[in-house]
Amino acid sequence: MTSLTIIIPHYNSTDTVLKLLDSVPVKKEIQILIIDDHSNQEEKQKLMKFKDNSTHRDIQFLENDSGKKGAGSSRNVGLKNAIGEWILFADSDDFFVDGFYDSIEKYFNANVDVVFFKPTSIELETGNISNRHTRFAEIIDDYSETNSRKSELMLRYRVVVPWSKLIKKSVIEENEILFENVISSNDVMFSANLGHHIKTFDISKDTIYCVTKSSGSLTTSMNSEVFDTRIDVFVRYYKFLQEHLSKEDFNSLDLSGQGIVFLSTKHGFKKFYNVIRVFRKNNIRIFHRNMFSPVKFFKRVALIQSHRKNTKRLN
Repeated sequence: MTSLTIIIPHYNSTDTVLKLLDSVPVKKEIQILIIDDHSNQEEKQKLMKFKDNSTHRDIQFLENDSGKKGAGSSRNVGLKNAIGEWILFADSDDFFVDGFYDSIEKYFNANVDVVFFKPTSIELETGNISNRHTRFAEIIDDYSETNSRKSELMLRYRVVVPWSKLIKKSVIEENEILFENVISSNDVMFSANLGHHIKTFDISKDTIYCVTKSSGSLTTSMNSEVFDTRIDVFVRYYKFLQEHLSKEDFNSLDLSGQGIVFLSTKHGFKKFYNVIRVFRKNNIRIFHRNMFSPVKFFKRVALIQSHRKNTKRLN
């Protein structure tokens, strides 16, 4: 039986995806799906050469033939071809940490829909610790310490990335949960729908996944088209949570468009004005209620200082 399917969208990133594949142990229980998203011919040839010489015999190379380009469409192709009882998603420039399979294997017979694992992250150019994982890690720590309703809601709805989650395939199939065919933030509504439908879950402080951050990624470089897509996705996400949560639960998430508003200033006044107009039209809160809280401010300062110390330690 295939216990696990790992789904990897790929676009012209052969060198990094080979590092990702090297981080996966060779086991007959693992199905690896690489879905190519219209890479150039040279990159495709590199992948096929690797497949021919690899000890991984269960790697399948698929084409994103959906008619829609993007990581979301590619992931949906992967879901259509997955045979594992459990699913892990990985981005082609990230990798799994040593011993990750031992951490997830013990959950294969668990009566849960999702297991959230604590991730880590690094800067690709320097190898220093990055901050891409910190919010996810903080939410896991908070749930572990408080087990409160708010911390559960944060796990379900504010961890909008697909990686570092072990997901039972049946939950995805039974509820027809798919990724959006958009240029950016394709995983936000997938994660929100998943959070809404899971009945049982567990958390683990084991680290199984390392996210990378590079100067050329969508997380660090955002043109106008990408930015506009993120606005559209955020509006749908906000309305989805309003519709599916009680007023008390929704308010406890303290969801706002504050981050997007701040980012819009980098695109000029016209973009800033348009964001404000869209949010007001959709009755979206623009600023966090606790924006001016001194406690929150000093916590954020402490987090930044801790990140700087960890970075210096690696130098």
